[in-house]
Amino acid sequence: MPELRVTFQEYARQRKRLNTRLGILILLIIPLPVILYWQHASSIVILLVSLVPPLFVGVLYPTWWRRGHHPNRALKIERRFTAVSLICRPIAFVCGIVTLAAWSLDGPGARHAGIVAALATGVIVTVPFFFAPRNDGGSR
Repeated sequence: MPELRVTFQEYARQRKRLNTRLGILILLIIPLPVILYWQHASSIVILLVSLVPPLFVGVLYPTWWRRGHHPNRALKIERRFTAVSLICRPIAFVCGIVTLAAWSLDGPGARHAGIVAALATGVIVTVPFFFAPRNDGGSR
């Protein structure tokens, strides 16, 4: 049992290091849309540069990394959790962007669409936690 704790401690250390590196990468990406705006890039290019890197760096890569480095990665429940997370988190990200876009528009239809998208985001974000492994030592 002590070697399992060391493994989880090492995993936590590696995860913290990964999050630091990804955070620095996101900070380096922040000025890119402004630079593209100054260079008169098209709106769609600026939008893609603003949304695609955060999706991959902040949503997909950490989950994919957990799938390969978590100490319990061989357990069925952990594989299921990461698989559901890899599906639900990008969908929730897109729903969040739809929420922001709908709320920026004017009109009652856009407001209602924004509320529906916000509720969908909340529901989709919580779905993977129903498949999350319990920390009580038992298995499902």
